[in-house]
Amino acid sequence: MLRDFEVLLYVVVPVEDIKESRELPGSIVIRRLFNQLTILRATEDCGYFLKVTKVKSVGNGKLSDSSKFIIFPVTFCTRTFLPKIGEVLVGIVIKVCSHGVFLKCGPMNSIYLSLRKMPNYSYVLGENPFFLCDDQSRIENEVAVRFVVYAMRWSRTLVRKFEVLASIEGTVSLTELQFQEVVLSIHALVVKLGFDTEAMQKDSNSGVPGTPSPRLRRRRGSNEVPGEVVKENGAHLLVDDRNKYRSMLVRLYSTLWMIGGFAFIIYMGHLYIWAMVVVIQIFMAKELFNLLRKAHEDKQLPGFRLLNWHFFFTAMLFVYGRILSQRLVNTVTSDKFLYKLVSRFIKYHMVTCYFLYIAGFMWFILTLKKRRYKYQFGQYAWTHMILIVVFTQSSFTVANIFEGIFWFLLPASLIVINDIAAYIFGFFFGKTPLIKLSPKKTWEGFIGASVTTIISAFLLANIFGRFRWLTCPRKDLSAGWLDCDPGPLFKPDYFTVPEWFPAWFPWREISVLPVQWHAVWLGLFASIIAPFGGFFASGFKRAFKIKDFGDSIPGHGGMTDRMDCQMVMAVFAYIYHQSFVAPQNLSVEMILDQIIMNLMSEEQQVLYSKLGQIIQDKMFGES
Repeated sequence: MLRDFEVLLYVVVPVEDIKESRELPGSIVIRRLFNQLTILRATEDCGYFLKVTKVKSVGNGKLSDSSKFIIFPVTFCTRTFLPKIGEVLVGIVIKVCSHGVFLKCGPMNSIYLSLRKMPNYSYVLGENPFFLCDDQSRIENEVAVRFVVYAMRWSRTLVRKFEVLASIEGTVSLTELQFQEVVLSIHALVVKLGFDTEAMQKDSNSGVPGTPSPRLRRRRGSNEVPGEVVKENGAHLLVDDRNKYRSMLVRLYSTLWMIGGFAFIIYMGHLYIWAMVVVIQIFMAKELFNLLRKAHEDKQLPGFRLLNWHFFFTAMLFVYGRILSQRLVNTVTSDKFLYKLVSRFIKYHMVTCYFLYIAGFMWFILTLKKRRYKYQFGQYAWTHMILIVVFTQSSFTVANIFEGIFWFLLPASLIVINDIAAYIFGFFFGKTPLIKLSPKKTWEGFIGASVTTIISAFLLANIFGRFRWLTCPRKDLSAGWLDCDPGPLFKPDYFTVPEWFPAWFPWREISVLPVQWHAVWLGLFASIIAPFGGFFASGFKRAFKIKDFGDSIPGHGGMTDRMDCQMVMAVFAYIYHQSFVAPQNLSVEMILDQIIMNLMSEEQQVLYSKLGQIIQDKMFGES
């Protein structure tokens, strides 16, 4: 690896340099020697030049044919970095591809470690892909890897370098002391005493055409910072990000498209919003399924990926069958055949879902393979956790939609407003880091977003509450427009403006909907507590060492990245509505819904007859 050579090199010095410079000719020759070594960088026989340990002699110069240069023979001792086949080295991963990784070791940055030479490793796709071993060790960016040089060649391209093929199969075992010596020798000799080839500049005083004269830069110490220090709290504030305007434009463009599409779906009505929720669920499940997926293992288990989706759609049938069964009955009441069909479906809905799950369970057991048990059971548990996370929040979201679009639209809008406001305030004013889990989040963004969200909640509730189509609950699965009695929450109260208000104030009377006071509580939750859903997602991503869950939304990441806070907010909105807004006593509509859903036509007729008899008896008794 490290070699010592005695080298003879002919150093070319322009005649003008010697005439015009006040330095001794020997100093000029030595400086030119360093420049030429920096340009030369490496040779096939000696390897990469690290440092000149001793200048033994400077011979007499000879004038070139053009009489513009003097050529001095210089003999010097040098220490070089020369890899040999079979040597064990330590490199840092600089790029991860699906077929292998590229490493950097000292001055070499063309080291390729193929997947074929990484036994028991499988490629894991993501924003920051990596290779995962059966023992859970990882090969990813900025990770040190010990490897064996099993093939190499000298490249005579524009950049003189060695191209190395590496392997981690059958690596020679090193003691701890030997391993430390390898790392320390590379760090000390290359980083501290090496030539900085990226700092080369053209020397306009040089008379050699097309020959750059880079300067030699001595390094006093390493500029490398450990990954944990670089990612420490406050290291990536948006206010200090040089590329923040470009990322802001991409994020803004995606946001406008999402807001436009969201507004169109809201306009279309309840069923379309429900369909949007289903699509979001599918994207979220796909991103979460891929998080622990191992392509190498899946190739050995054909059809195993379909099992995840079998459980997913079984859970979807169970959850939405329970939530929407009553509304489905209300939709088909007028058609006797459909009514009987739906009634049968509802009656046997639970047992149908149960046997679908049992079928998936048996499928899983029958597909178990030797040496794949740990991976398969891990995927089985991971799938069930995903179903709990995805369908728990979505069931509350769908319930909110059919209680009235208002109770879905307002909480979802508050999360969007809080996210945008936090980004803008942090973008322009963010200086104080908020939490280590999310280094770009700041206290300025958090406080500014909280105030903006609470004010927006109060104002938006007044706007949304004036549209009956948004406030009316949907009792069936039809797509028509709704018109109903809005209820006391959506009937305005009028307040007279005090006389001490300035005369330029345009309103003498202000109307406030009672639901606006409920909206303030929703705004408080959306601005203070819901962001912790985002912090949880950030910690989750850090645990798996990924930046985003996916890349389906440019500038935002994956669908799960956008839904982290929405999950928390949807559950709270439903619980708040049921606890403080929805009537607690039984209404005529609720009783009728139960009768229609649970009783057959003959049983409903019997109930009608008995109820009529009871009413007649009461009327005769009172008379």
